[in-house]
Amino acid sequence: MINARPITTNTMVSAAGPQRQVHPHTSALLAIRTAAETRRVLKDPKPACLLTGFGDNAVNLELRVWINDPQNGLASVKSDLFWGIWQRFRDHGIIIPYPQREVHLKSIPAITVRTGPEEV
Repeated sequence: MINARPITTNTMVSAAGPQRQVHPHTSALLAIRTAAETRRVLKDPKPACLLTGFGDNAVNLELRVWINDPQNGLASVKSDLFWGIWQRFRDHGIIIPYPQREVHLKSIPAITVRTGPEEV
């Protein structure tokens, strides 16, 4: 006899973490709420959001969800989760940080600026 039950797959989605001044629990809760409302994400087992580390500009979170139809692809579920998280973060004033770098110039070579033709 062949058992034809659907296979449940664990899908991990890493979301860019919130800025450090936002409490990680707030961001995790918003990500879990988003997952609970996302099409194809199972209610049981429940979605989970893990704190996976501290980045240069953010707290890194990982959202784990379960789906029962991986044969229909994972990209659309991940995309729906990312769009939903982005919108929910935006609605709550949470900014997804982007790396910023400072450049210090020790010396700048002299340049000549001409406003007309060169004189001979």
